[in-house]
Amino acid sequence: MAPLPRAAIELCGSSMRYAEAEPAPGGARLLRLGACEFAFDVRGALERGHETDLATLADAVRDVFRGSRADGLAAVLHPDGLTSWAAPFDAAADDAAVRARLEQEAALFAGSGPHALLAHPLFREPDGAGGTRAWVLALALPELWAARLDRATRGLDRPGARVLLSTQGAATALAALLRSEPGDGFGNASEPARPGDGFAEDGASEDAALAVGLYDAHAEFALVAGGRTRLTGHARTAEPADAAFAALRLVAGTAGAHAPRAVRLYGTHATPGAFEAFGAAFGVEARALDPLDAVALDTPRPPGFTGEAFAPALGATLGRFEG
Repeated sequence: MAPLPRAAIELCGSSMRYAEAEPAPGGARLLRLGACEFAFDVRGALERGHETDLATLADAVRDVFRGSRADGLAAVLHPDGLTSWAAPFDAAADDAAVRARLEQEAALFAGSGPHALLAHPLFREPDGAGGTRAWVLALALPELWAARLDRATRGLDRPGARVLLSTQGAATALAALLRSEPGDGFGNASEPARPGDGFAEDGASEDAALAVGLYDAHAEFALVAGGRTRLTGHARTAEPADAAFAALRLVAGTAGAHAPRAVRLYGTHATPGAFEAFGAAFGVEARALDPLDAVALDTPRPPGFTGEAFAPALGATLGRFEG
């Protein structure tokens, strides 16, 4: 049986962006892409639990995916205001031990309130003692948010939405985009490893690229190396120069193989000034992270339309196709 499409929504400000893609030779084919605008803050609806707003959001989700064959839905949230962290484990540790430690860390980082604890694999590396260390990205989502999000997506006749951070979606979009470019996107003849839902394979290329999301009140970052997310972060600033400085601090400990050789910008505030600021900070030409360049399109895109704002949503549909 052929793999089914995958769908995603991204909640940001008063917008819900959505995407759906299906497997295709060499990658994925876009099935739908768009945005819904509301008279309320969509993430605020999850936080406050306003019934009318949640019902409006649920109606929009049903409408945009009417007739969809997707077997899964990703709900993409931005990291500002949420508690997330990267955690290393012995790769041989069992799931119960990993879960127990993450729950302890969630209580420390997010407080004692009830949370839905989510964890996604990032990458493996030698631990320096002959073993293997596995990193995961953990998110402590308030339980009420998780329950309300489940209600907003329950009418799709499929399992509940899988919650991802926007940096994860953007990182997957960046890896797919680099693979779609000549060579490997860095000017090398070989390809980096293809990302998927598990861990990176041994021997993956270590060329690194930085995805930078710019929004009205925050900036977010994801460093990709070997087709895998190596680290993520965000800063509460909308000023390009401040965001570039925050990104430099984030990657300061990745000198050598993980120093970014490419910088790609996405989001709603990727202005010309931002491209200049990041290009100057990293000494490379900062370019747009347009995920539409990494998927097959049945119809030409409208003149002047660019897809930088859709990197998190469309990227969230690509993970299972890459590898």
